[in-house]
Amino acid sequence: MKILSLIAIVFLVRVPGIFSFKYQETLYLSNGVEFTVNEEGIEVFDPHETICGLGMDERYRLNIPNQISAAFLIVEAGEGDPGN
Repeated sequence: MKILSLIAIVFLVRVPGIFSFKYQETLYLSNGVEFTVNEEGIEVFDPHETICGLGMDERYRLNIPNQISAAFLIVEAGEGDPGN
């Protein structure tokens, strides 16, 4: 799997250089992916399966700070998590 980028999302905490969202805001990426923050968490629309969610083991290995609410990798089309 070729990793193209890392996206880190923060709820209610502002960390410089990291996306911070309010509820119902949507981040639109140029590859068609959309991240929407709502009361249940993050809704991901990924028409080309280019997003992989990171679990706690991967977050620890990549030294992602605890302030980060969610972290995702952008990978090549078809290599992401299915069903987003």
